[in-house]
Amino acid sequence: DSALDTLEQVFTIRSTTDSYTTKLPTRLYLSTNYQLNTRWRIGAVVQTEFYRDQVFPAVAIGGNYTLNRFLTVGATYAVINDVYDNFGLNAVLKVGPIQIFATADNVISAFNVVDNNANARVGVNLLFK
Repeated sequence: DSALDTLEQVFTIRSTTDSYTTKLPTRLYLSTNYQLNTRWRIGAVVQTEFYRDQVFPAVAIGGNYTLNRFLTVGATYAVINDVYDNFGLNAVLKVGPIQIFATADNVISAFNVVDNNANARVGVNLLFK
C-alpha cells in the first residue's frame, strides 16, 4: 500500500471515459505472374498503402529462373515512395515438402556503410498438396 501511495503522490492520475481511436494502415495489392517456359517466370505487383490521409504507392517487377527441381533464383526491381534504385534478390530451395527461402531487397544499399537500409528475410514453408 505504501508503494501505491508514493506513486499517487509522484504521478498525477487522470481517468477518462473517452475512447481512444487510431487509424491503421490499409494496403491493397494487385499482382500477376506469367510462366514464360519451364524455367522462366516473370511477374509484377502494385501495392498502395493508405495511412494517416496519405497514399504510398509502390510497383515491382521480377523474374525467377528454375535451375533444377530443387533450386530457383530470382531478381526484382521496385519503385517505392519515389525511390528508384531498389533491386532485390531471392532464392528458393525445395527439399521434399520443405521449402527454404531467402530474399533481400535494396541490395545496392547493403554495400553503403553510411546509409544501409537493406532488408533480408529467411524462412521455411511446409508444402501441402
